Amino acid sequence: MAYTLLRHTAAGPGWFKSILGEYGYSYTPEELSRAHAPARELYLRATREGRDFEASMEQAVGFWQEYNSIILHALGVTAALHQEIARRIYTQAWDPTSWELYPDVVPTLDELRGRGIRLALVSNFIDTLQTVCAVNGIADYFDTIVCSVEAGAMKPDPRIFQVALRRMEVPAARAWHVGDNYWADVLGARAAGLEPVLIDRARTGVRADCPVITTLDEVVDLIEERAAA
Repeated sequence: MAYTLLRHTAAGPGWFKSILGEYGYSYTPEELSRAHAPARELYLRATREGRDFEASMEQAVGFWQEYNSIILHALGVTAALHQEIARRIYTQAWDPTSWELYPDVVPTLDELRGRGIRLALVSNFIDTLQTVCAVNGIADYFDTIVCSVEAGAMKPDPRIFQVALRRMEVPAARAWHVGDNYWADVLGARAAGLEPVLIDRARTGVRADCPVITTLDEVVDLIEERAAA
């Protein structure tokens, strides 16, 4: 979901700058960017290792507390404020109003549903996922919406995909999964028996052992190519 269908309306450093300003702290964009680097490394390492950091609300709160505290430590914020500020940051990040759709999402979902293709949303996310989708007007496109805290497992664990497949009553061999993270989405979908498609919205030129698209509407082209083969 995140960075496949929707993106944050503001970047993390922007939230830190705003919230820390309320506590009398001021940082340059360069300082904020440097402080985020070790936290991003934690996220990448946890994803690549298949760490279940959003398989429950308790785990999600713990992980994002750790993530934000790394940034606050790097910025020199007094330790006594870490828990309070970290909570404000991850609460802001999870808020349904903090997300916006990519421009190609609704036209693509309309096209897919118009072709009779059934859709499910599978995301490493907390229990606000349904509301995030509803607020952004896309909840009704999906036959089911599965978040990791509800499934008790997060991508790349096959179990989260299996929850969606059971609800849809669709065999894995007939399902595709489109996602932006190779370790979570491609490896996870493949382990569950789905066909993975990697979306590279940043146009990094990534090469992968699966189809790679740069905009969501390209998935329609892939479907047409498959049908014509």
